[in-house]
Amino acid sequence: MLNAAPRTAPRALRARWAQLQVHEPDLSLAEAAVRLEVTPLELIEARVHDGFAPLERDWNSLAANLCAFGRVSARTERPGCVLELAETFGAPRCRSDALAFDGPQVALHADPRRWSSAYAFELLTRRGPRRGLVFCDDQGELAWTLELVAGSNQRVLDAFLDVFADRDEARLAPRPTPPELRPQRGCATVEALAAEWAASGRCDALEPLLWRHGLAYERVLRQRARGLAQRLSPRAVGVALELATQRQLALRAQAGVGATILSGLVNGRFARCGAWWNVVGPGSALHLREDAVGEVWRLHGQRTSLEVFDAERRPLLSLREPGEARSSDSLGWTAVLLALESCGSTSLGAERVDSLTAER
Repeated sequence: MLNAAPRTAPRALRARWAQLQVHEPDLSLAEAAVRLEVTPLELIEARVHDGFAPLERDWNSLAANLCAFGRVSARTERPGCVLELAETFGAPRCRSDALAFDGPQVALHADPRRWSSAYAFELLTRRGPRRGLVFCDDQGELAWTLELVAGSNQRVLDAFLDVFADRDEARLAPRPTPPELRPQRGCATVEALAAEWAASGRCDALEPLLWRHGLAYERVLRQRARGLAQRLSPRAVGVALELATQRQLALRAQAGVGATILSGLVNGRFARCGAWWNVVGPGSALHLREDAVGEVWRLHGQRTSLEVFDAERRPLLSLREPGEARSSDSLGWTAVLLALESCGSTSLGAERVDSLTAER
C-alpha cells in the first residue's frame, strides 16, 4: 500500500538504519535516531514511499476522524522513556492552541500548532506488520504515534490515505538543515499560567499545560521553596514501579514530547532488562531507562506525585495515584512513597534553590 511511487531518498541513512535494525530489531524510532545522530523526522523522510506516506496538515480533520479506528494504541516516545496506552478515542475537543482526547483511562493533550507533519506507516517486523499514524513536532521529534492493534478497523487507514494523502512531492525534498527550534514557554511564570488557566475557564488539565509551556521544573522549585517537594535518588523511580506492581496498584503515568502529553493508567508486571525498567500489562506499557533519569522529585499535595526529569531538567515522566483511586489504593500508594525514604533522599539548600529559580 505505502510502497508505491518510489522517490529518491537518502540511501546512506536508509542503509545505516537497516543495518541497525538487523542487530536490534526492537529498537524504537526515537532510540534509532539518537544512535544515528539524526532526528526521527529525518529517519521517516528517508523512507517516504518505502513504509511511510505523508498526510495533509489538517490537524482538526485528522483528529476528528481518529475515532473511526476503534481501539488503538497511543504511544509517546523519546530516548529513555516510552509510554504506550490502548484506548478507543472519542470526538476530540479542539481549540486553536489545544486539542484534547479525554477517555475513561487515557488522555491526550496537545498543541497542534507545534506539529509539523503526519505520516501513515506500514512496516514489516519480525513480529508481523505494524500500521498506524505518526505525528512529528516542529523540532523533528516524534510527537506521538497511533498504532493499530487487534480489534482496530484496519480499512480506515486506507481511507485516510485516500482523503488526507499529501501529494505535494516538492514538500518531501530532504531538509538541508534541522527544523528551527522555537521556545516552548508561552507564559513567564507558573503563577501567570495558573491565573490565565483559571480566568479562561479552560477545560484542559493544568498539569499538561505546565509541561507544554516548559514550566514543570519551575513548579518543582516553587514547591521546594515552600517545603512541599523533596529530591530523591534516581533509583527511587524503579523502586516505586516495582513496589506498586507487587501491590497490584494502578498508577497514572504522564509522559510526552514537547507540546504533546499522553497520560493514562499503567498496571502490570514489573521487569528489569539491563538498564530498562519495564511495566507491561494488558492495554498499557511503560519503559524507562535508568541512565536517562536526571532528577526525581516527590511533590506533596492533595495527590502526592513523583516527577522525573532528564539531565537537562525536561520532564520525562510523572507518576501518581489515579484520581478515582479507592481508599485501599491510596494507602498502598502511601506505603510505596514511605518506602522511598530508603532511597537516599537528598535536599537542596535554600541558596541553591534561589539560584536555580533565578536561572529560570
